[in-house]
Amino acid sequence: MKKLLKSIKIISIQLLIIVALILVTDIILTKFNLISLKASFNGDINYGFSQEPTIFGDTNFATNDSIITIAVTGDSHTAYLDKDSIANQANILHIYLEENGIKNRVVLCATPRHSPNQSMLVYEYLLKEKYKPEIFINILYAGNDFAEIIRNDDRPMVEFEEGESFISRPNWVLNRPIDGKTDINRWPSDSRLLYLMNALIGRSNLLLKLKAVNISLEKLNPSFGDKIEYIKNLNRFKDTRLGYQGAVAAQFLNQYYLMDKYPEKFRYESLKRMKYFFENFNKRNPNTKAYCFYLPSAPAIDVMLDENKIIYKDILKRSNLTEIDIPSKEKELYDSLVNIATNTKSKISLYDLSDTLKVANTLDGTQTFYDQPTIHIDVKARKVVGEKMGSIILKDLKSN
Repeated sequence: MKKLLKSIKIISIQLLIIVALILVTDIILTKFNLISLKASFNGDINYGFSQEPTIFGDTNFATNDSIITIAVTGDSHTAYLDKDSIANQANILHIYLEENGIKNRVVLCATPRHSPNQSMLVYEYLLKEKYKPEIFINILYAGNDFAEIIRNDDRPMVEFEEGESFISRPNWVLNRPIDGKTDINRWPSDSRLLYLMNALIGRSNLLLKLKAVNISLEKLNPSFGDKIEYIKNLNRFKDTRLGYQGAVAAQFLNQYYLMDKYPEKFRYESLKRMKYFFENFNKRNPNTKAYCFYLPSAPAIDVMLDENKIIYKDILKRSNLTEIDIPSKEKELYDSLVNIATNTKSKISLYDLSDTLKVANTLDGTQTFYDQPTIHIDVKARKVVGEKMGSIILKDLKSN
């Protein structure tokens, strides 16, 4: 027995020494950047924005001062471009205004997973000085933007400290800017061992996704058990039948799961960041007329194809969300934005597109307005959205 205990003790000490050596080696590799992490795209370390805008209309910004320039921002619903971009709502907006006598150009710069604060930074960082738009549009997607706005794993986020608000740099996890080498040497968050193990697992990026989840949940102050539960549910949220993993679930942060699990904390953290957008856009950009169009999710207005409804119900069941009333939740969130805009005396004009798409879908009779197999708005819906935005802006321009 004594020999066995002695053997166990020796083995334990040896294992501890090996673990300590691995950790020390990892710290050295990380701190001194002896193994550089591969960057995914070009961009500034503070923002990571590098996309080139798509321009509809006259591109000669130097000499055509009589032409109104409109900036359109948003997430993947807005970013979608087909072969020649004809169907995008930004181009529909451009055409609508041209046909109604308003000479204009539209600068589209939307990015998947962006929320209003990221769109504001895209406007200020990429569009404002170069294109000098008179009008700014953000298309806010109700289905996940309230969750996306509290993520900080691959984007800047609004933070609050001693009553002051500020834009924090991203905690880069899956994407890193090339000129960000000085910012990727923090241990343990940038552990080279972690990235090596993630690479060995394969293309799923499982370990980095788990890290991203952990970072993204921080603002909700979950217990350790809550974190474990959410991580266990990740695979339940994902479903490739809808075209890509996380199409419904927003992969890292399922908005309705979080609303159900942390109702008060989620609303508080999400809406105070929405408040930052409504309160600060015009302060930072006083000469720009701003609009925010609230785009509903497919389940909120009951325009999903039958196959998608089945898949969506299956995901809700797996996530224990079968009782959640998504239409009322999105209406509740919209009403919260109205209150924010009113209380902050925001000059951002806020419009809900839910009824517009509902009515248009009824008139069409055969088109659900959301793509199959994904849940992005389709060609006909983008036409409806573009023309609705155009009619509102046209009315405002004529009244002025």
